[in-house]
Parts: sequence; C-alpha cells; structure tokens
Amino acid sequence: MKNKQVTIQIGRVMTEGDELYYEVRGQGEPLLMISPAGGDGWHYSCVADILADEYKVILYDRRANARSTINNPQNFEISQQSRDAVAVLRAAGEEAASVFALSSGIES
Repeated sequence: MKNKQVTIQIGRVMTEGDELYYEVRGQGEPLLMISPAGGDGWHYSCVADILADEYKVILYDRRANARSTINNPQNFEISQQSRDAVAVLRAAGEEAASVFALSSGIES
C-alpha cells in the first residue's frame, strides 16, 4: 500500500454542556465510526484513512476521553451516548449515516 495523505477536518461540538472533539476524512456517503467505551477517534484512524477513499468518515472522542470534555460525570447513560453521536453527525453536516462500531459503541 502506498503512503497517502488524507485531509482531516477537525471540529468540536457542544452537546448538553460537554464538548466533543471530532474529525472528518474523505467525501462520499457518511460513515460514523464509534469507538469502544473509553475510546477515542484515534482507535479507528488507520482504517478511516483507507475508507476515506470512498466515504466521508466521521470519528470522534467519546465523552470524557482524549480531547473531549465532561462537566457532568452522570452523563454516561446509553441514551446520552446516542445523543452525542447524533450531535457529532449533525456538526459534521449530516443527518444520517452508516455506523461502524465496536463493543458498547454498538449500543450507542
């Protein structure tokens, strides 16, 4: 495989008092990649670079991880994680996407 350069757009979105860090790579059909619990966008960064040839890949650092913040430690419910995913998706300019997730990322 050749080394290729992938453009990464970086953003942050406020959701229910907390700030989530996200990245967007590529163009095409949107693909939201949700890392396992306690994970961040870096978890999928290598595969995201490959998928960016065909998809608009959206990665994010889950609440209280890496570059995202948390002000209310009670905000770890599955329903909150779902709202976080929707907030990131909308901040990236999308209303719907295919989702790739692992572990509790699947429950989001």
